[in-house]
Amino acid sequence: MKPNNSKMYVLSGLVGLLWMPTHAFALASDADQPITIDSNTATYNDADETSTYLGNVISTQGSIRVNSDKLVVYLKDGEVDKLIFYR
Repeated sequence: MKPNNSKMYVLSGLVGLLWMPTHAFALASDADQPITIDSNTATYNDADETSTYLGNVISTQGSIRVNSDKLVVYLKDGEVDKLIFYR
């Protein structure tokens, strides 16, 4: 008996869906919302314009929420340039 390839493709697709993140979408207005950060400790380095947050870091911006162990915020001329999350 020959295996049914169409059933195998459907099964592979369903397994693939299980691995997808459940909250992968953001709202269009999220980029305009303020960023809030909560952590156990926070330090700011004025020389290189970075803020480092450590321990149970929770960052939110609109509908986006990111949990991490460490967050480094890079500023440029006083404005947020990029955020790097560490697990």
